Amino acid sequence: AISSLPKAVLPVAADALPLPQSPVWVTLSPGPDGVWQASGLSATDPDGLAIQGLFLGDYGDSLAVDFDIARYYAPRDRALALEDAMRQGTVGVILTLAPDGRATLRGVVVDGVRHLDALF
Repeated sequence: AISSLPKAVLPVAADALPLPQSPVWVTLSPGPDGVWQASGLSATDPDGLAIQGLFLGDYGDSLAVDFDIARYYAPRDRALALEDAMRQGTVGVILTLAPDGRATLRGVVVDGVRHLDALF
């Protein structure tokens, strides 16, 4: 899930974690496959590309962050197909980031195929 970030990829010391319900920024870096991935966590807006969220807590091997993009609305048939693809792990998201790091969900990637939604 996009809100569950593995600690292994976020170099943050346990004593440097923000308090729950605090704003955080997750730095994004391109992965070897060209997909942008979480690469750091900061309590302040860092230089570079970062997505803003709300820190929810430390859950053992992962950190929970709410990016306010958990819902995606689609017609029933498409929604059911997306749910099936998500269970198989073949869905990614397409985001637009505002200068302050707030994200807007623009579309999905299913089995490598991009599906962008019209904004108007």
